[in-house]
Amino acid sequence: MDPSNKSLPPAALWSTIATVLFTCAALTAFAAGGFTEKDILGRWYRGDHLGYNVDLTVSPDHTYKASWTGDEIDPKTNRPGEYGNARGKWKLEEDRLVITPQKESKETKGDISTMRLQRRRGKVVLVPVRPLPVPTIFHLDPMMVFERESR
Repeated sequence: MDPSNKSLPPAALWSTIATVLFTCAALTAFAAGGFTEKDILGRWYRGDHLGYNVDLTVSPDHTYKASWTGDEIDPKTNRPGEYGNARGKWKLEEDRLVITPQKESKETKGDISTMRLQRRRGKVVLVPVRPLPVPTIFHLDPMMVFERESR
């Protein structure tokens, strides 16, 4: 090789270009949140652990189920009574969990809607994109997030 020729050999040049492109792609994914379906599958909880509790299950078959419970105890089951429920389809679009309800009870209509995924203190949370239609009697934060259930 001629020592006066300071250009990179073709193999090294392509390797450098590939490394730069890979790094740019990785940084772009990280900047956009870099969320995958694995980040959202499973059980989630939103509520005050008193009168407003929502359990959300996001399944691998792109369906979801939600159940609202409260402080009234069902005498037959000795568990919190269910106020309403919903089910439908979901899809992940960048940092948004897009919700398409197929069935909602009238008491809970609109409570589960499209949410933005965010990382807070190292954990993924589901944040409403618009204020929740929670009754004001609960005195809850209308932007209350879903957190991964840890029970």
